[in-house]
Amino acid sequence: MTIVEFAEQLGVSTRAVDKWEARGVGIEPRPELQRALDTALSRADPSVHDRMASPDVLGGPKYVDVPPPGMAATPTTEILRWLVEDSPSSPRPRARHGRVTDEDVAGVAAAVRRFEDLDHRFGGGYARATAAEYLVSNVRPLIALGGPNSVHDQLMSAAAELTYKIGAMAYDCGSHDIARRYFRNAFDLTRAGDDRALGGKVLAVMSHQANFLGHHADAVDLARAAKLGARGAASPRVHAMYCAMEARALAAGGDEASATRAIMEAEVAYAKHDGEPGPPWIRYFDFSELHDEFGHCFRDLNRPLEAALHLSVALDSSSAAYPRSRTFSRLVLASTHLQQGDVDTAASSAVDAITSLGSLQSARVRSYIRDLKARFIPFAGSAAVAEFTRRTRTLPAT
Repeated sequence: MTIVEFAEQLGVSTRAVDKWEARGVGIEPRPELQRALDTALSRADPSVHDRMASPDVLGGPKYVDVPPPGMAATPTTEILRWLVEDSPSSPRPRARHGRVTDEDVAGVAAAVRRFEDLDHRFGGGYARATAAEYLVSNVRPLIALGGPNSVHDQLMSAAAELTYKIGAMAYDCGSHDIARRYFRNAFDLTRAGDDRALGGKVLAVMSHQANFLGHHADAVDLARAAKLGARGAASPRVHAMYCAMEARALAAGGDEASATRAIMEAEVAYAKHDGEPGPPWIRYFDFSELHDEFGHCFRDLNRPLEAALHLSVALDSSSAAYPRSRTFSRLVLASTHLQQGDVDTAASSAVDAITSLGSLQSARVRSYIRDLKARFIPFAGSAAVAEFTRRTRTLPAT
């Protein structure tokens, strides 16, 4: 756009845009102008977000999706400080007009559950833009309001849930730099709300992403930081999830002894949860999810018989409400058949997995399929493998 067109779209003066261009990356717009930029970016189509994630933009570091007011990205030193502090250190925002109410918090929490359900059912690409717009338009204004400390803390936790969920959606879409920024902002929000268990959850999902990207040592550190920092605040079920993330990273890194210990710790912790639902954000981590995590671990440790057993349990006990998770389990189960030398069963299982994809918008699912295709390369002469390869070419865009 021209400067005039861009200014008109934002509802600001052309002089303001001239100043932004003149001062470059050093500019820090006034809060009301920053809000206008935030809203414009949240409403932009995915191609604009992808461009903003490019390291070439502004000639500087990767950047996209600004954080909530006052919430800066969290470096490693901030995580270390969280591990040793006894109380929240993030400042509370000064009250403006109005006060946050219980109804405000309940509304945000209900929206989080809805976005979470859409993510599980249809993939991260389905509702991410809508969730980001809701964060900007509905949640950030609430953060700036005053209110009783207990209500404010609940709001910060709900905002943290929404923020890390948007990050998880971006991660599922393959937008990893965007995801990291949301995760760091979510972590800051958990500190502001003094919600250590949820802070551990954010570190656990960061561990999951790091492991997916091949950064296994970082993934181990993040999972262990979650366990340590949330000690005394996490329920058995939540602790089991932290341990599962640690086990996944250790197994992917080839540390069989440590991974096995983490698996056992997760199993013992989960057995103690005694049906307690825990916070809403952990309810996805059920019996099926636990065994899916174990299946991934044993596959990576090249113990296919144990992996297949856990993955079969996961599929037998999983809910139709989690089609993406079931797809992951099926694809990993196919790879365990291949590890055992049963090429035809592996290929037919893989065909079954991709046949049930539907319209899942998930780059991670595509990555699992690519990984399986690479594993099938030595067996290209198999008719079953050829059928799997053919099916992958006709998959709808995800």
